[in-house]
Amino acid sequence: MLAIRAVGAGGGSIAGVVDGKLQVGPNSAGALPGPACFDRGGTEPTVTDANVVLGLLDPNYFLGGAAQLDAEKARAAIERHVAQPLGISIEDAAWRVVGMIENTMGTALADIRAQAKAGDDALLVVYGGGGPLHSCSVAAQAGINRIVITPFSAVFSAYSSSLMDIGHLYHHRADVKLRPVGDLNAVEPILAALKLRAESDMRGEGVDPGELHWAVELIIESIATGDEIKLLTTPDFHRDHKALESLTQAAAAELSHDPACDLVITSLGLCATAPVAHYRLQPVPLATHALSTSRKGMRRLYMGPQGWNNVEVYDRARLGHGHNLSGPAFVESAQTTVFVPQDWTLSIDRFNNIVVERTAS
Repeated sequence: MLAIRAVGAGGGSIAGVVDGKLQVGPNSAGALPGPACFDRGGTEPTVTDANVVLGLLDPNYFLGGAAQLDAEKARAAIERHVAQPLGISIEDAAWRVVGMIENTMGTALADIRAQAKAGDDALLVVYGGGGPLHSCSVAAQAGINRIVITPFSAVFSAYSSSLMDIGHLYHHRADVKLRPVGDLNAVEPILAALKLRAESDMRGEGVDPGELHWAVELIIESIATGDEIKLLTTPDFHRDHKALESLTQAAAAELSHDPACDLVITSLGLCATAPVAHYRLQPVPLATHALSTSRKGMRRLYMGPQGWNNVEVYDRARLGHGHNLSGPAFVESAQTTVFVPQDWTLSIDRFNNIVVERTAS
C-alpha cells in the first residue's frame, strides 16, 4: 500500500473560536457551499477567505480571472466568527488562521521527514491549486529548504495518472504449500480463472489480450510465526524448478527464519498490464526576454507584525528557463498562485519547473 499521511487542512477548512481559542478544521466548507468568498451561500470563514483578506489571493484573478471572489463576504465571515470573538482586527484574525493551518501542515511534514530519515537535501514537491501558496512556510517549519512546483501542479494527480500503464491486479486465496512442496497443480486453475477475468476487463479498456504483459504476485507465509512476505514471479513459476527454488530461498531469507520451516502460498495474484504512450518532458531553451517583461504590477499583502507591504506580482506564463527572482513576490497563473516569502528565491529550470529555495535559516 502507498504510505499516505492525510492532514485535515486545506483551503476549505473552516475557522472558528471554540472555548475562546482559535480552531481551524477539520470541518470543511467543500466546494459547495464553499468559502464565503465564493458567494455560493457559505457564511463560515475558511482558509481561502483568510487568504483573500490578507492579499495572498487576488479576488479579481481567481482561476486566471475566470471567476471573481467576494472580498467583502470573506472579511465579514472572518470578522463575525474569528475577529470579534477574539477581540482582534480582521487582518490579524486572518493572519492567525493562515498561521495555524501552515503550522499544522508544517508539523506533520516535519514528522514525515523524521520518519523517512531525509537528510539536509530533502526535497518537497508541491501540487494542488492552493499548495504553492503556503508551501514555503510549511517547508520552513519542517526544515526543508528546496521546493519544486511542476507545470502540472494544479492537476498533478490527473497528470500522473495519465502516465500510468493500464493494469489490473486480481487476487485469489490459494493455501498451497511452497515448502515442503505441496500440490502445485492447484495453481493452474486459479491462474486460468484470473486470466479470463483479466482478458475480459482489458478488452473493456480497449486492449487486445495479445498485447498484455503478465506477472504473478505471491503472498507467502511462515507457518512457524505467521509472518508474511510478498514476492513477484512469472505465471509459470509452478512448473519451473529453478523459479520455485528461487522463491523458496527468497521467502526464507526475507522472513528470517529457520531455512527448514514450512512456507505456504496463502494468496496468489495475477497482474495484467498494457503499456500506453507516455508524455515525455522536453527541455526548454533559455528565455530570451527580460524578467521585467513578466512583471504584472504590485499587490498589497498583510504580513502580520510588519503590517501591509507592497509585493511584486509576476505572470507565470511569461517566466522561462533561466529567470530568477527574490521574495517577497507572487507568481500567478490561471491554475495557482505561488507566494515566495522574503529570504526565498524562485527560478525556472530547463524542464519549466518552478524551483524555490531558501537563502537564509
